[in-house]
Amino acid sequence: MKTELKTTTFIICEKKNDFSKRFEALGIDAMYVDKGRDLLSEISGSKPQQTVIFLDCHITDMEWLTVLEQMYQYSIKLKTIIIDKSYNVQTAIEAAKAGAHDYWSILHFEDGHIKAKLETVLNEPLNQKNWHDIFLRDVAFDRQEQDALESLVTVRVAAEDPYNFSKTKFLNHVIESTRSKTVGLNDIKEGIESFLNKPLHQLKKPKLLVIEDESAVAEALSTMLEDGFEIIIANTEDQASDILNKTQDFSIITIDQRLGNVLGSGLYAKFKEIIADTPVIFITAEQSSELVVQMIKKGVHDYVIKPFDPDALILIMTRSLCHKRWPFYQGKLNIQDLSYKQRLAFLSYELDRCAQKDEPINLEHILCLFPELLIYYQIY
Repeated sequence: MKTELKTTTFIICEKKNDFSKRFEALGIDAMYVDKGRDLLSEISGSKPQQTVIFLDCHITDMEWLTVLEQMYQYSIKLKTIIIDKSYNVQTAIEAAKAGAHDYWSILHFEDGHIKAKLETVLNEPLNQKNWHDIFLRDVAFDRQEQDALESLVTVRVAAEDPYNFSKTKFLNHVIESTRSKTVGLNDIKEGIESFLNKPLHQLKKPKLLVIEDESAVAEALSTMLEDGFEIIIANTEDQASDILNKTQDFSIITIDQRLGNVLGSGLYAKFKEIIADTPVIFITAEQSSELVVQMIKKGVHDYVIKPFDPDALILIMTRSLCHKRWPFYQGKLNIQDLSYKQRLAFLSYELDRCAQKDEPINLEHILCLFPELLIYYQIY
């Protein structure tokens, strides 16, 4: 059933009223605010059933991404469209990852298409990313585990006074080894290896499936990531299909959008159900915000534009692993941005949990918390 525009509340938050004037000229009623704080106040005060937010990424009182993330916490059912006076595919990626429903570059948007575009937006279901986050935040986790994880964020590891911290074998070892100095990457590596009684490179590597038809790109990825991942490469759709039909035991999958005459988006749709628990990253040269928004809404974890910076790609990949292992914090906290000592607290929790469940520790547990070990090639 088609949703009528008149039954919907439209709120436009932009630096200047260029976009709201276009709405008015088309006879579409909308509320207009020029500050992110006013928008948040409006959203927190009332939550209409059918609301579409237009958020200008050039507002001045707050960062637009901060506004979007805070709105998302008030009501996950809001449909937010990021409006941009230019075109920036990286902005589209960030918007989609933060839960925006769409991204419009209004310089290239004809007035005659606005009503038709709005009707399409209104009749689209809540995207898969939003439903996924609803599940993670409200249902999936036992409350005792949530409390334990939340407490870890505020823990302070006092190297000069180990009695201020919980007594675990791993953390006590690190504290003892760092009494008189700042914790560094080598200290972390040595502490982990001493606790596990084996070097990092002997740990089982997470499996990475690279679906890429350009051999030069596949080889570059393999060289860049081979210290941290067991890499399997598929150059064609048939090879990828054969591999995924045999096993889905991958920690992460990267897919190129152009696989000869085949689209990676089609391959993802084909295998989406059986790889639903595996983070998927699209790596492509296509500068298309429409494709970005579409794929992230369908469940792709991240999107990387070629040519890419190697260190940035490693961070994106290990961050995907981090979200897989610590899903409760997705959208709330970026664990990799914490200090070394805070991340050691998370690793201690992970080591204790694995010990209780008699699960082996592998490199994935460590890389998701300390991507620097791979960026600076300190695994070996």
